[in-house]
Amino acid sequence: MSGTQSQLFHPTHWVNIERVLERKHEACNCHVSQHMDEVYEWHGPMEKFRGLECRCNAAEAFVQHIDNLPTLL
Repeated sequence: MSGTQSQLFHPTHWVNIERVLERKHEACNCHVSQHMDEVYEWHGPMEKFRGLECRCNAAEAFVQHIDNLPTLL
């Protein structure tokens, strides 16, 4: 859901998924709960959009979280 699910999402890391894209989709389709037939209309453009950011055809993006909170104990 490019622009909808990822608002205020500023990736720090990208993974080129071109070589595994078909396998990823096959795996997602194995899980009926994912409803890939309904949501792929959003995920396809998102994979392409993240690919543009990563300078490839398809990518996934992630944010590295660093826990800098002091422990209370």
